[in-house]
Amino acid sequence: MKKLKVDLKSISKGVCKKCSFVKTKKFKTVLGVVVGVVVLGFIIKTVFLAAFVNGRPISRITLIKNLEKQYGTTALSTLVEKSLIYQEAKKQKVSVSKDEIQNEITAIEEILKAQNITLDQALEARGQTRQELEEQIKVSKILEVILADKITVTDKEIADYFTTNKNYFDKGTLLENVKDDIKSELVQQKLADEYTTWIAGIKEKAKVFYLLKF
Repeated sequence: MKKLKVDLKSISKGVCKKCSFVKTKKFKTVLGVVVGVVVLGFIIKTVFLAAFVNGRPISRITLIKNLEKQYGTTALSTLVEKSLIYQEAKKQKVSVSKDEIQNEITAIEEILKAQNITLDQALEARGQTRQELEEQIKVSKILEVILADKITVTDKEIADYFTTNKNYFDKGTLLENVKDDIKSELVQQKLADEYTTWIAGIKEKAKVFYLLKF
């Protein structure tokens, strides 16, 4: 009967390799779990917590409740008005192109450039995003079209504005050089005044149901 030769050295190497593989796999699994827990913990903190004061947490719910209490009515009113403006624009088939919005942004950038300020810096200072600015311009442009027949600026008004505010212009500035800028300013002023009356009338006719009270 032949004796079975067992190569213990070879078996030992095989077992070691298997052990090493198992250990590596376990390590990767444990590392993955640890990283997952850390990431989840960070997400939970940022989702549910707003700040820590001497180790004591302030929840986002508390923050939101306070914000709603202080600014809820104004914020909701703004959203309602914006919705009514877009609905009225659709009804009157008023639209604003991306080129129109970009032209306004370019004009703003030129004004800021003269003051050595970039648009991004100005937006950051105001706590506003570029997307919010674009929407603001869009709404303004829509209103300009809807209320166009109610807003007129005469040459006399432009001349009176220039005379009254002459100290705010550079010395030697001619009316002809700033006429368009003054007209735009007066249009915006009249637009703001006319908007108050117009939106009040639109709200009166609209069916708005408020589900929240602040």
